[in-house]
Amino acid sequence: MGKIQVNVLLVCFNQENYIGQALESILMQRFDGDLHLIIADDSSTDLTLEIIQSFESTAPFPFIYLPKEPNLGIFHNYRRGYAACHGDYIAVMEGDDYWTEPDRIQKHVDFLEKHQDCVMTMNRLSNLYQEKGLMVAQKWPFKDEYQYISARMLAYGNLLGNLSACVLRNSTVKKLKPEIFDINTADWMLGLALGRWGYIAKLKDLSSVYRISQRGLWSKKTKKQKLLDLNETVKRYDQFLEYRYTKEFSALKRILWMEHYAPDLFMKVFRRLYFPIIKRKLHQ
Repeated sequence: MGKIQVNVLLVCFNQENYIGQALESILMQRFDGDLHLIIADDSSTDLTLEIIQSFESTAPFPFIYLPKEPNLGIFHNYRRGYAACHGDYIAVMEGDDYWTEPDRIQKHVDFLEKHQDCVMTMNRLSNLYQEKGLMVAQKWPFKDEYQYISARMLAYGNLLGNLSACVLRNSTVKKLKPEIFDINTADWMLGLALGRWGYIAKLKDLSSVYRISQRGLWSKKTKKQKLLDLNETVKRYDQFLEYRYTKEFSALKRILWMEHYAPDLFMKVFRRLYFPIIKRKLHQ
């Protein structure tokens, strides 16, 4: 039996200020299998690609560049990136994030090899609020070193939050319909879709950083715009998933409505009803 192969999928566009830190965190990985770096650059117009190339001569594994195409947008860029991965596992890295532990990939792969009922892992992460220079680590209120998350639990709300913290079982990724990337598929939808074939495991290890900028498209939106966008996203997800989680999505939409229009009522309902439900499911 040959060595386990991991494709590190680097997805980037105009991230010259951050791509070096992302590359350094990839190159520091210690892994006893084979690593290949798949670079899905979406026609950057700054120095992103040149900075990536400057790391290649000292890298202990090959750099594989996807062909340059007209700007595809992040979701279609992801589609071609996943299609180009042929290893056993895919470790995602977005160009403005980075990892903090040299054995991060090894821990994820070891876990997935041991837990064949899992299609995807995600480590705990720190949120870096770029403009404030503030780093906030996700809390871990559980006794165990990992928690299983089902697709049905994810339908109550996005428990993932960042693809750079994820490692995917590629044999399951290959089962996805290509048109999934026509509906704004990021971490949440990916987890929902992959969850058809197994669990997602969230690991206690705090081993990656998610960079959040106030200049991002989502951050610029008003609360009302975010609510409308989320409702539309839920509608499209429900349809694509063949209404498998309509009950859970409906509960989520009620939570979103209350959070926006009746925040005091939202907190009462969430604390008394939905929080105990979610907490109980996480501990099952």
